[in-house]
Amino acid sequence: MEPFPRLFARFKFMTDPMFSELPRLLESSAHIETIVDVGTGYGIPACWFLERFPDAKVYGIEPNPERVRVASMAVQKRGVIKCGRAPDIPTHPGSADAAFMLDVTHYLTNEELGLTLKRLYSALSHGGSLIIRAVIPPGKRPSWLWRFQMVNLKITGTSCYYRSVDEIKVMIIEAGFKMELSVPSGSNQESAWFVAKAMS
Repeated sequence: MEPFPRLFARFKFMTDPMFSELPRLLESSAHIETIVDVGTGYGIPACWFLERFPDAKVYGIEPNPERVRVASMAVQKRGVIKCGRAPDIPTHPGSADAAFMLDVTHYLTNEELGLTLKRLYSALSHGGSLIIRAVIPPGKRPSWLWRFQMVNLKITGTSCYYRSVDEIKVMIIEAGFKMELSVPSGSNQESAWFVAKAMS
């Protein structure tokens, strides 16, 4: 694998609080074999999932072909990563035990996010877990990371659709899920976790 994705992965593991926070969020999801990952990126969280759940297989979708290539190399035979974009979700056998959307929701319109959540609800088994980390607009002075991301998005012409914690919770519940938990990620209040279950 080329140097850049390797360095990116190392930096991500070192600096992103996601990997220290996920174990607590997954306490009620002890047995996971089929994972749906919307917005797989380079496959860094997907590899973390596979390390934690040795019997699991990841089915991911990612709009960037280069990231699909790298993620496919990273997960190897324990995953299938396809090129595509929500509201499409990955094709997988049977019902999934868990679905993840990590730092993806702000790229989706309300219509796209609502449809994605409904499709994930249908894809999950009874009691299956939905885990989302969403970018939340800062209420106070934005962090340097937020300002950097805003500049980058402006340069690339990327449209974003930010929502409050309450707005995201409402959308999750409207898709049929039962909310279990909503907590900040990290210390800057600019991202939040949402954990929900498909209960019917």
